[in-house]
Amino acid sequence: MPPPTQFDPWLASRRFGIVIDAGSSGSRIQLYSWRDARIVQTELSPAGLATLPIVETATKDPEDSIRKIEPGLSTFGTDPEGIFEYLKPLIQHAKAEIPPHLHAETPLFLLATAGMRLLPKPQQDAVLRKVCQYFRDYTTFKVERTSPLGHCGSSVRIISGEEEGLFGWIAVNYLMEAFSNGSKDANTYGFLDMGGASTQIAFEPRDQTSDLTRVRLRLLNGKDITHNVFVATWLGYGTNQARARYVGNLIDTVEEKEGHHDSIIPDPCLPRDLKRAESSTRNKAASPHSHKTHTLVGTGNFTQCLEQSAPLLNKNAPCQDIPCLFGGKKTPTIDFSVSRFVGVSEYWYSSEQIFNLGGAYNFVQYEQAATKFCGQEWRSILAHHEWTKKKGRLGGDGEIEEDGKVVGLGVWGSTVETHRLELQCFKAAWIVNILHEGFGMPRVVDPGGNSTDTSAVNHVDHSAEGKGFKRPLFQSADSIGDTAITWTLGKMVIEASKEIKSTTGDDTPIMDPLQSQPDFDRMPTSQSGLLDYYGRKWSHRLPTSLQGEMMGVPIIVVLIYIAMLAILAFIYLKLKKRLRMTFRRFLRQTGLRIERDDAMEMQYTNGSSYSPISPVAGGSMALSLRRFAASIMSALQPSQRHPRPPSYYPDGDHSDAYPRANGTVSRNPNTFSEARYSESSRGSSPPRSLTGRRPADEIRGAIPAKALYNSLSSLTRTQNSSSSLSLYPRSTASSLLSRSGAQTPVGDS
Repeated sequence: MPPPTQFDPWLASRRFGIVIDAGSSGSRIQLYSWRDARIVQTELSPAGLATLPIVETATKDPEDSIRKIEPGLSTFGTDPEGIFEYLKPLIQHAKAEIPPHLHAETPLFLLATAGMRLLPKPQQDAVLRKVCQYFRDYTTFKVERTSPLGHCGSSVRIISGEEEGLFGWIAVNYLMEAFSNGSKDANTYGFLDMGGASTQIAFEPRDQTSDLTRVRLRLLNGKDITHNVFVATWLGYGTNQARARYVGNLIDTVEEKEGHHDSIIPDPCLPRDLKRAESSTRNKAASPHSHKTHTLVGTGNFTQCLEQSAPLLNKNAPCQDIPCLFGGKKTPTIDFSVSRFVGVSEYWYSSEQIFNLGGAYNFVQYEQAATKFCGQEWRSILAHHEWTKKKGRLGGDGEIEEDGKVVGLGVWGSTVETHRLELQCFKAAWIVNILHEGFGMPRVVDPGGNSTDTSAVNHVDHSAEGKGFKRPLFQSADSIGDTAITWTLGKMVIEASKEIKSTTGDDTPIMDPLQSQPDFDRMPTSQSGLLDYYGRKWSHRLPTSLQGEMMGVPIIVVLIYIAMLAILAFIYLKLKKRLRMTFRRFLRQTGLRIERDDAMEMQYTNGSSYSPISPVAGGSMALSLRRFAASIMSALQPSQRHPRPPSYYPDGDHSDAYPRANGTVSRNPNTFSEARYSESSRGSSPPRSLTGRRPADEIRGAIPAKALYNSLSSLTRTQNSSSSLSLYPRSTASSLLSRSGAQTPVGDS
């Protein structure tokens, strides 16, 4: 189905999100969408806003929102270069289904699980770095910048089993509408997940302890809801790992008790007469013979299988922090009078595919079905299996996929189907032991699995009943309504919640549970980041040839940078000569005036080292700074750059014009001048700027300043002369001045 067009009403104010679940056996892309919260807030009543955003598939046909590829991402640990081609089908599918003009606003995540966790740290980093590079170079989707969380921030990373469990817990309770009323007292569902390597639990205990994880979401009305959830993962307690431990114990037990090395061993957890060649994988085997291949022959006794697999729970393992349920891991006591659980993955497959008992769990029915199946001869099981293939009744692992779509049932591969049938007896026994011996769920409850506590009936129960769910203590499921239960849905619920603005005044951002620090805002704040952001946002409006990227940056942004550099270079070349002349003129004027002012401040006619206008020491420095600032301002004034006509001077001749103390111009070269006297005292020729042969614009700039200076200097000399020369007779003072070569100052006669 083609993606919606830009004018499709379904697309109006719609947001999108992408999650790639990089599992151990393959990678699956999930496309989600939700409406912009700002638009929804204008359409609903206050009561209707007391819920989370509605997250749904990104396509009208749900099947178009999912694609899966094989093998797992972890297989590229030793060859990261092949990741580009590996991810290409998934990204192309996302590009085809999400409208191009929304790519820059669509967050893209690749979150790796069990398979990647087993790789060495250097291989993990190499794989994630290549994934990040591919996202930046070949997509325009929104990816976070480098941060302590990873090369692409939290967009590309390995999530822990606990984080995966919390995402699943959010997904289940979101689909059950447990968050809709926003009440902290609402009973939420617990989440159970069992894979091949591990099993997980996430639930909200009645008694609050310090080891709970805070899950915070934001409703459409801008109010936050908070739940404190316990989450734990038991590695080695998945069905496949448990089976491997069981086989090792079985072989070692037989060799220790019977004292012989018989290669044929009876196994009550296999259908009757089924033979399987297996060997112990334990490091500490009872004897070297234990590691050799043994033939296990099924006896089909479900009761014995329960008894022999129960010790694998390790309930007697040391518990460092009580209470512990099994495996030495601290777990709060579960109150099954109010707590109800939903199980996914192996809980569903082992119940529904073979026993047709998916949904509400009833121990009695489950035990009867398992006992019957295990007691059958293997030949009859295979015969029934062939019949179901012909009738097309076998689902689940019997599905065959082409391009991520289910195109057939019961013919996915006889090896896979047979393998599930071979281990069904053990898996059924292991699930029973986990539920009842491990988590402590009671075996016998009210008929139908319902609790007799009517106080537990609330909004969540009514919502569950409306979706076809009763109120059992435990039920297995793979979907609720038409939506599959996956942890990726829980991740997208958080992303949709992040976009809602708080109305309570608390601006603390919504972030993923167990994340050590909040997500970095993917909207960049630097100038280059803004160009990159808007370049990605607008690139879809450009021709196809300009919609690509170059080294992770949109081509349009690269062109903008080049254009900016070209404009700056053009401006520089055009103004190069004028800028050089202005700079030189500024330096010349500033340097000459500083030199002139320094000369005038060094000596005075009365021999004092103080400034004529500062009768105390230290005043000359402040005056120099003021004059320096004034010289800069005068150089920048337009009037100083254009000389006045010669008519400005009385007789047109100003080659040796100097201002008198009273502001008039003196034509007499013998007239006293402070600067001339200072130069003559040092025995050096006056600078050019003081000889009368300087440009007219410099003279004009100097006339007002010189007039002011001589006025103040004359006043100071008069005061100094009165205070110092008055101590001598007038004839003696004149004699002293004549010896120094100075003229009697005007006004002193």
